[in-house]
Amino acid sequence: YLQVLALFANSKVQWPAAVKRLFELLSVFNLSLDITAPECAIPDLDYGTKWSLIQALPLGVAACFLLVHVGNVLIKIVVKRRDRERLNRHVPTLVSTGLVLFYYLYLYLLRVQLEVFNCLPTEPDDGHTYAEFVSPSCGGMCRCDEEGGLQQRL
Repeated sequence: YLQVLALFANSKVQWPAAVKRLFELLSVFNLSLDITAPECAIPDLDYGTKWSLIQALPLGVAACFLLVHVGNVLIKIVVKRRDRERLNRHVPTLVSTGLVLFYYLYLYLLRVQLEVFNCLPTEPDDGHTYAEFVSPSCGGMCRCDEEGGLQQRL
């Protein structure tokens, strides 16, 4: 709930100062991979590539959980010599941890998916709207509704 409230801080609404401060405090609960700033480490990273990798995060997380499960089962068979009945006792904990992680990941994925549609004019206005993100494939600012442009492809 607090994570959803913190998302309102990024909306283009003129909030009262007290509400804006509350949103800033609630932003602590926001999961954001932008804190790692992959664009700084890889300057030529295209936003389309970054967007695709972010959208693939659930598959990567699921693969990690599957590897942890297989590893636990192998340790129980090879090292601990457990019988078949006790091989999967770790599964409920693994599933509940995964569900909590996917809950927080969902809001981040949704925000990244919707930021593609956030098109704003520049100041001073040049007659075009531009996406919130920048990308080397656009030459910097990505123009919205451009035929074959990155914003339309995403």
